[in-house]
Amino acid sequence: MVPLPEAWDSGASQWAAARREAYADDLAGPRSLAAVSAASHRSEADQDPAQ
Repeated sequence: MVPLPEAWDSGASQWAAARREAYADDLAGPRSLAAVSAASHRSEADQDPAQ
């Protein structure tokens, strides 16, 4: 699971628009992003998954 800003920095900026949209809208996978509180979201920001 990779946040959109990290994906962009890691190469998604080179993807075709349709591929980026499909990546951002993929909710079917078992690792899809889940809604979280604003505080939780801010605490993680767009860190690299290794962080």
